Amino acid sequence: QEAASHHIQRGLFRTSETCSCSDSISCFKLILEKAESDNHIQRIDFHRYDNRAEVNRMGSAPFIVNVIDAVQSNTARIEGLEANLEAIDVSLNSIKEGIKRQMKIEATVGFLCAALNAISFGVGGSILDATINALGSIVDYSD
Repeated sequence: QEAASHHIQRGLFRTSETCSCSDSISCFKLILEKAESDNHIQRIDFHRYDNRAEVNRMGSAPFIVNVIDAVQSNTARIEGLEANLEAIDVSLNSIKEGIKRQMKIEATVGFLCAALNAISFGVGGSILDATINALGSIVDYSD
């Protein structure tokens, strides 16, 4: 009797997870009543299995499934937005570094211009323009 009751309780536990509609829950409740009347389960176990089956049935309800789907869809969108924000952050950091590098180059070119003008007494204007154009074509600002 005790071994049979143990197997019946295990079966009821597993079956409570499969109740997903009103027909299956009705049948399960009849089985629970029979198991209780045959003294295979106690009254408290009856309510535990019944509650477990009802919770499973409610979890399978269409409106709950729709809510779960909507939450999962929103979660996927949020994760996509987070990935986009990370990519934008990387791009902005790259642009910031490029601007810093450009400012250093412009400062260096300005210093070279001043030095060339001082050395050539202003004659080096065309040399300076050629130098600036050459540096501009060498330096890649596309970062």
